[in-house]
Amino acid sequence: MPRIRSHLTYANVVSTIAMFLVLGGVSYAAFHLPKNSVRSKNIVNHKVKAIDLAGPSEIKSAGLVSGDDCSSVGPNQWISQNPAAFGELGYYRDLDGRVHLTGVAQKCGAPPTGAVVFRLPDCYRPRFTETHPASVNGASGGTTNIFVYDEDDGEIGVNVSNKDTVSLAGISFRCAPAGKHGCLP
Repeated sequence: MPRIRSHLTYANVVSTIAMFLVLGGVSYAAFHLPKNSVRSKNIVNHKVKAIDLAGPSEIKSAGLVSGDDCSSVGPNQWISQNPAAFGELGYYRDLDGRVHLTGVAQKCGAPPTGAVVFRLPDCYRPRFTETHPASVNGASGGTTNIFVYDEDDGEIGVNVSNKDTVSLAGISFRCAPAGKHGCLP
């Protein structure tokens, strides 16, 4: 005990108390900061790494049957053509509020939906109808337009012939209406 008392100075006591206050404040801030309270001005340059940032939402499936070609599925439908090679036919929204389409669609026969491949849900639709050029692989070849219908409809439409495929990869647009991440919910 006398040995401890010899080191018990005013400076040592104050520095020990200060250390506990600082550590307590840091731990309080780490567990009690309000959501979205950290702003750009609070971050030191080059200290945030890619792993610290949120990525885009996961790809949501368009809900079509997957197949290597029309002979591997039933007639009269749109299919997600060879998703193992081209990725799932679907969509996702990035953090900037842009919706990206993915995968390759193939028309098998005469689908009851006609030229409509699938329908985007609310908050994944553009404000106005958009037209995007795309290459057609198949008997008709050439190019076609992919129509992404407005926020009231949300249909993805393309006019191609039976067994033709068209890639939706690379098509992106701003979702509407404005809100969280550029869209509501």
